[in-house]
Amino acid sequence: QALRGRRASWNLLDVSISADEFMSRCRYQGITALLYHCMKGRTEWPGWPQQVRSALEQGSKAGIAEDLVRWHYLSILMEQFAKRGIRSLLMKGEALAITHYLTPGTRERCDVDLFIHMNDIDAVKQAANQAGFAIASTVYKTHQFILRPDSEAYSSAAFDVHWRILNSPRFARVLEFDEAYEDSVEVPRLSNARMLNSPDALLIACMHRLGSDRHDKNRLICLHDIHV
Repeated sequence: QALRGRRASWNLLDVSISADEFMSRCRYQGITALLYHCMKGRTEWPGWPQQVRSALEQGSKAGIAEDLVRWHYLSILMEQFAKRGIRSLLMKGEALAITHYLTPGTRERCDVDLFIHMNDIDAVKQAANQAGFAIASTVYKTHQFILRPDSEAYSSAAFDVHWRILNSPRFARVLEFDEAYEDSVEVPRLSNARMLNSPDALLIACMHRLGSDRHDKNRLICLHDIHV
């Protein structure tokens, strides 16, 4: 109800749920920061348990901090790409966080997804190395590899680099890089980076929901991506 902008009184919930269980569910659904920003100014907010309100606020602050770290490393990586003429596209949660959410920190995510042309894989590796990133996974048939800053202190700033739009064989070739890049738009506040346009972002969000058994297709943050 809260995420839909409707009245969300605490007493409408299952009275047997504890504050800890509620927060555990919020974290699983990826909505801690989003729920806080949706609720904090509403008349029902003071009626929520203090423990829940405090936990949601702390989760929101953590989301903002993580977003700043990711943005810092994204800027460094995009600068190296620009110097080498490497084209890339932001997609999934990171792109939507910038353009479709209240603030980027309200869209929880554990990494940044980048789409590249498969011919640029070696160039991306070289650029990433120059920017202080290390490859943290094997380049394999999943059509992706993971980059992380060399410092373990920033292990949350992971970059999933894809040369197919999705890993699922069912959807991997639905949208090719050149086609997506032609219709792409600039990333706000980062002029040397581009991202999927809204129709393509919606397409990816819908396909991603059904594209892997490893993902909960009914996770609220993914459904909210489609909604926004």
